[in-house]
Amino acid sequence: MRASEALAALTATKPAFAETEAEQLTQLADACMRRGSVAWLEVGAGDGRNLAFQLGVLGVGRAIRAVAVEPAHMHPAPIEGVEWVSCRIEDYRPDRPFDWIGIRHSAYYITDPVGEIARLTRSLTAGGTLALTHWGGDCILRRLHVAMCGDTGEAAVLGVEDLSQELAAVSDLDVSPTIETCTVLDVSKVLADPTIAAALAKLACRGRQRLRPGSDPATEATDIIDQLPNSGARRNGIVLVRRRP
Repeated sequence: MRASEALAALTATKPAFAETEAEQLTQLADACMRRGSVAWLEVGAGDGRNLAFQLGVLGVGRAIRAVAVEPAHMHPAPIEGVEWVSCRIEDYRPDRPFDWIGIRHSAYYITDPVGEIARLTRSLTAGGTLALTHWGGDCILRRLHVAMCGDTGEAAVLGVEDLSQELAAVSDLDVSPTIETCTVLDVSKVLADPTIAAALAKLACRGRQRLRPGSDPATEATDIIDQLPNSGARRNGIVLVRRRP
């Protein structure tokens, strides 16, 4: 199952997977950004839908030029003012400063997220902001991810709380308290629909580990979800990172 297919399957679980995070991030960006000309970097832009939503709202009173870095072949629709770069963020070398850097649910794919985030903040303008959106430690997707990693022996990605602490330990970074977003997933729909369960398994893998040899993604996901405490909670966190003067 492709990532785009997984996201399409998850529309059946709305409002848990609605665009509330994009709306909240847009409000935060609006408060942080000056008016006039704005340079934006989006890391892991996917198919561009969330970025297009944010730029559409924030473009009122601003001239936004954005760079969207996305290694996957998502075939995004053209967005006015957006330059698409097809590469891993580790291979991207900014050639300009940015007022806003967005990393929305894409740090899972970065081998050294703390190091890469610290590197990217060096491209922020004075007063610029990097906004990281990431699973909370007890998010249903991270719980599923941890369980799947445990079966394969691979290291699980950090939750936003631990990642935020590691970022705060970097001497020249100023890290805001985590802003929690929480929605309730209708677990009965997940357990009743193998397509949704398989989609959750796809998202929980985050390209880091495989399922048990010979296992079925939907069956494995439903087995794990059925046993997880608080399995209906989808908790994520938004962390704002700036460089100290």
